[in-house]
Amino acid sequence: MPAFLDSVAFMSRPEARFLNLAAARRMKREYGARTHMYAVGPQEMAFYRTHGGEALFDTISDADVLLPNALAPVADREAVIERARAYEARLGTTFNTLALSNRHLGRGYALGGFHFPRSRYSQDSDYFQMLQAFNAELDFWLEEFESKATTLVVNGGKMLACAARMADIPFRTMVGARIGNDHFWAWNEFFENPAIEESFHAGEGADVGEIEAPYLSHMVMRQRFIRNANLLSLAKNLGWTTARQVYWRLRRYKKGRGYYYRDVLKHFVRSYTGYRKLRRIATTRLADLDGKSFVFYPLHLEPEHAFQTLSPEYFYQLSSIAAVSRDLPVGRFLAVKEHLNAIGSRPDNFYDQIADLKNVVMIDPTEFGLEIVRKAAATITVSGTAGFEAAAMGKPVIAFGRHNTYNFLPHVEAITDESRLRECLRAVFDGSIDLERAAADGRRFLESLAANSFDLGDHTHLNLHEFDEKALDDFFAMLIRSLKGTGDSAKARESIWTTGGLPSRLAAQ
Repeated sequence: MPAFLDSVAFMSRPEARFLNLAAARRMKREYGARTHMYAVGPQEMAFYRTHGGEALFDTISDADVLLPNALAPVADREAVIERARAYEARLGTTFNTLALSNRHLGRGYALGGFHFPRSRYSQDSDYFQMLQAFNAELDFWLEEFESKATTLVVNGGKMLACAARMADIPFRTMVGARIGNDHFWAWNEFFENPAIEESFHAGEGADVGEIEAPYLSHMVMRQRFIRNANLLSLAKNLGWTTARQVYWRLRRYKKGRGYYYRDVLKHFVRSYTGYRKLRRIATTRLADLDGKSFVFYPLHLEPEHAFQTLSPEYFYQLSSIAAVSRDLPVGRFLAVKEHLNAIGSRPDNFYDQIADLKNVVMIDPTEFGLEIVRKAAATITVSGTAGFEAAAMGKPVIAFGRHNTYNFLPHVEAITDESRLRECLRAVFDGSIDLERAAADGRRFLESLAANSFDLGDHTHLNLHEFDEKALDDFFAMLIRSLKGTGDSAKARESIWTTGGLPSRLAAQ
């Protein structure tokens, strides 16, 4: 048995709970692995126990540590600060960066999501309680790793990735590859996987054709939003939310004491009214841009892992839009399109501020972003799907995020110094980018991504039970490959060491 399967920690993910059960069964049957499930709260604990989890996992533990400690009184502020300082030194980052990834404790960092529902944790905890909470969670994971002799961590977010990195344990989390229903194993909280770039340069790949339609989960969410964007659905959502809240309270479920009930109701109303306001402001159709030279900026949802966690260095959407508008050459335009799920969370006058820029047009939010990418001269993004789609199509990309899987491509410019933005925008329009090579590189990138991905078939967050043995076979094959086949290149070794992949003590296994 590979050493990294000696003692495997699974972090529960609601959308992957049946996959977790199947994965633990496979690991025990084929590898004799010890497996440990970490759920969050009594409801998740009960799910695994009532679905045979006690026979599949050696232990099932409640990992609900962070948020309860954010509401607990702080007995000794100085001791909390000293422990946090010691952890910061080991982490190589600040506790405030950890907060950035948490939609409760880092709510203030969602600059474009001011009206996202508030919670007891976001409003009733102070700075010292936040530090106490992060101390407690890091303490918890490091003690668990030591007591369970953990050799692999599967799934989890920023905190678990950081704890695994400190403990020198490999971390893998399943990420949607944005091709159909393909997924790959990321090596850290930034969703990086150095094997994709290695496969690109080695010429490894699988023929996947071109991107012709948005990926599956996007289509599911889009259809649900548009289907519910009416007064009847608003009434149903308000009624259903009220009934669910009453049920949760009667059953004393913890989730009934999270987000403020009135804020959730307000968010439904703001989404309904905000959508109608946006349709009055964002009136430009894609056909209206025929004959115009423009770059495309799709807005990001806030707060969201795919934004603040993937790009802790840059998370300022209005600033980036204003900067692009400022640096665009004469006669070129910036087309901005809203993320449907962000409607209702934006600060007041957010859209008006964007619309006030003279060389900016706001696209009808029901237009397909993929089709706008095709027509745009370039796509501007922080860490969004549209940047991936553009990169794969061989279209120029300007990315403010530093961790995108496609940033290594020659036709992608990662902005780490904003003074270069004007130069990068000029290059988009002056013919200096080799679009023929970019198209070939985009195809190779897709092929290298597919070579490191697996297809989950009909399994989605709305269809949790559906996955077949072939999908599970590929799930495991790619997990093992990601852990065993990455030690040959110096660049991969450096990336593994600095981002929390395979540690040196297991690299030879």
